[in-house]
Amino acid sequence: MKKKYLISVLLLLAACGQNEWPDGLWSGYTGVITFSSPYEADTRAALRSGSFEAGDKVGVLGYCVAKSSQGVDYSTSPWDTKKDFCTPDIFYNQELTYDGAGSWNYAWNEIGNISGLHPWEKNESYTYSFFAYYPYADDNGTITVENKNMGTVKLSDRDQRSDPTIIYTMPHMGNSTSFSLDWSAVPDFMLAYNIDHKKSDGVVSLEFRHLFSAFAFRVNNYNTYPVYISNLSVSGSGFYKSVTVTGQESGYTVGTDRYSGQFMLIGNNSGETFECPGAEEKGGQLVPTSRVITDENNEEIVLLFIPNANDKLTDDNNGSFNLTLQATEQNGDMIGSTRNMGLKDSSFRPGMRTVFNINIVGNDFIIQARSEDAWEDGGDSDIVFE
Repeated sequence: MKKKYLISVLLLLAACGQNEWPDGLWSGYTGVITFSSPYEADTRAALRSGSFEAGDKVGVLGYCVAKSSQGVDYSTSPWDTKKDFCTPDIFYNQELTYDGAGSWNYAWNEIGNISGLHPWEKNESYTYSFFAYYPYADDNGTITVENKNMGTVKLSDRDQRSDPTIIYTMPHMGNSTSFSLDWSAVPDFMLAYNIDHKKSDGVVSLEFRHLFSAFAFRVNNYNTYPVYISNLSVSGSGFYKSVTVTGQESGYTVGTDRYSGQFMLIGNNSGETFECPGAEEKGGQLVPTSRVITDENNEEIVLLFIPNANDKLTDDNNGSFNLTLQATEQNGDMIGSTRNMGLKDSSFRPGMRTVFNINIVGNDFIIQARSEDAWEDGGDSDIVFE
């Protein structure tokens, strides 16, 4: 299924005339740059979760004025003409904070600000280009969410001309398949751009795209008694750790850095399990119970990986990529045997959410992996493990 969600960044034209501005605010401009996005569900279209929430942050680079060393003014030219003479003079890693009701708040306190907001340039023929990323990284390049390090972002320098570069690096540090990794430490990293926008165009629409591939898990119990997932882990060697995107590049380049390790999703020394209640009879038919696998905080477990150009997640083409699963009955008896499933022959595209459906029938289970959500053409696939 193909889904695209639009995040609209509104650069609103102020309707007030000079005499209508509060005292001290008028500086000869006819408006200020403000930001908004549709107030509706699934605004963010995240691989991991749904809509933007109050307090979510994004970063923006904005470009406009462009002059050559010989004094030629390219400010009204298209981006591909002006970019070699253009620096992020409008915004550089400007932090925007979602207010939960459709608007983004920010504070731009440089010289010329109007009540903390950035004015438009006087010349209405100037073209603007914006490059945005989610989630926001501070000036040190660190992404911090609820006091957790979620990796780093490196932006091209403030004085760099031409296309900006954005590099995201995961926080994972593992160097062996037995190294324990935290699945929740990687954000649903996204990028967007809009070039050659003019003030008269009004709304600047930013269509964000997902860079990662996501894994989620669901149990479908066809038995009348509850079953328990007692072990669920994903491991591999040579996972890709960083990506670089330049300007309007539709793809990305994977870095030379790697990590290895194991995501222990269910099962640890404390005997943690995940329960799926028994099937119920409805209308003379046995209806299986279906449960999304969550962690101890009832948060859906979703792994995020960086695919390479061949849609593989490790530098050995998924040769070391492995999923381990074990299920038990209420009395602790194993259902079947422990399954170790290699994913060497599988491909996982950027922006694709693959759901592993664990179907348990009696003492047998079948695992089907289906691409549930996609933001690229194609996307539906079915991988069956018996």
